[in-house]
Amino acid sequence: MAKITIYVPDQEPIKVSFDEQAEVTLGRAPDNHLVVNHESISSHHAKLQLEGDGYTLIDLDSTNGTKIDGIATSNGPLSNGTQITFGKVDAVYECEEPAVEEEVAAGGGDGETFASNMEVEIAETSTKPEGFTNLSPLEKVVEKNQFGKAAIAIGLLAILAALATFGAAASMKVG
Repeated sequence: MAKITIYVPDQEPIKVSFDEQAEVTLGRAPDNHLVVNHESISSHHAKLQLEGDGYTLIDLDSTNGTKIDGIATSNGPLSNGTQITFGKVDAVYECEEPAVEEEVAAGGGDGETFASNMEVEIAETSTKPEGFTNLSPLEKVVEKNQFGKAAIAIGLLAILAALATFGAAASMKVG
């Protein structure tokens, strides 16, 4: 079942379902299937047209244009979660997509595929596998010892003190 949620500024969201209607029109004019009363919407702004198993968005030469996922377009296919902008009105298209096993290319482009129904979760912790070898060309950063850091800090303070002394001595000679 396809549905669209329309977010007109300063109004409650409008959620509309449409069951395999061949065409759903959207605009300000009362003869549209979805009447959206906003100044950025043309009288006949766009239509959603059923093509195969899904809908395609077609802009009807609207004044303020239509965007699919942020890209200005005159038409384009819609999939679950597609972000649509009609003029200055945002909308989200939703549909139940058929459960299909996704085929993912395996290996080095040899055309082999495998079916995946894998569910993935983010791990709480991780451990380095036995026999793990780091192939990074960058060396591991090793923290410097505290004595070295203290020596650098003392050296910088000494330089600043010398500059301050030199500046004070120079200003005394001028005056």
